Amino acid sequence: MENNETAILGKNIRNLRIFKGMSQKSLAEATFTSRNTIYLWESGEKKPSKSELRRIAELFDVSVESLVNEPDLKLVGEAKLLPSIDKISRSASVLDEAQKEITEAVDALIVQMDNQIIREQQKKKDIKEIVIILIVAVSIMISMFILYCTHVNKPKNSGSLQAGTINIEELNNLDTGGR
Repeated sequence: MENNETAILGKNIRNLRIFKGMSQKSLAEATFTSRNTIYLWESGEKKPSKSELRRIAELFDVSVESLVNEPDLKLVGEAKLLPSIDKISRSASVLDEAQKEITEAVDALIVQMDNQIIREQQKKKDIKEIVIILIVAVSIMISMFILYCTHVNKPKNSGSLQAGTINIEELNNLDTGGR
């Protein structure tokens, strides 16, 4: 192999490796070599043995002749990889469907959370209203108690009622509506 062939081979190995999504390490494992050897092949500094060339050609599903002699082999390999492109396209379609389902699920969760927040806010509002009602009721009861205590504890003036005072019977009558 001459220098130009070694350069073409190195470029083809690199392009096919990248096109297949392989790292130098994974290609080295598949060809029973080292990552450094792959680097040397791809840089054109070293050429693979005949058995290594056959292994590489088989791995990338190309002929040894094409691997060694065809510049820009990745374009030739694309026709052979159309089934893979179809698989990728179908996978992308499945991913789109999954993304739509996830988006719908997230939207539903957001609506649920919004509804929960609204319910919690309504509960807080209801509790505030109840507390206000209780405060008003207790205030009224305290006022009535104070009023009662001030009228009950007033000294009676020799058996007669003074003007403006209320006795217990009158309070009871007020409470029961005069019955």
